[in-house]
Amino acid sequence: MLVNNAGFVNSTYEKTQDNYESIFQVTTQPLFAHNLLESVQLSERYGDSKLCLTVHAKTLQKKFRQEGINIHTYACHPGAIPTNLWHNLGIAGLFLPIANLIFRSTDDAASVVLYPSLTPGVGDKLGGEYFESGKAVPPNKQVDLPEVQKRLWERSWNVTQDAN
Repeated sequence: MLVNNAGFVNSTYEKTQDNYESIFQVTTQPLFAHNLLESVQLSERYGDSKLCLTVHAKTLQKKFRQEGINIHTYACHPGAIPTNLWHNLGIAGLFLPIANLIFRSTDDAASVVLYPSLTPGVGDKLGGEYFESGKAVPPNKQVDLPEVQKRLWERSWNVTQDAN
């Protein structure tokens, strides 16, 4: 089982010690975080990284099916969770008391992330899909474009190989 889910929120542009944009690197997972850096812009970085995460989930699922490997991949977004990640936005002191009332608990978010993997029949039918708040939803149309999948996959591996 491979569940693709990571979240990181930051209001400022920062690079990691290995010189990658921090939100992109955390959200797209370390192995795949090294791709498409030119296209990641200051605005909507989180959305771009979730798009890459979803493309990778779809691409991996296709590869596993082609090779007869019984592993299902998913991209997940559990919804907003009142964690310390909000401190990076500099609004935690004002926002978190309200967020605790309206956001999912961490336990509930974990349940939402695990849903596609642990619910009988879901994994067999929906591997490679994007789950938002516990429901399979249609992803961005770019996710299903073979040329986008190929480009992201190849660049991810090339940069990862260079890093190793």
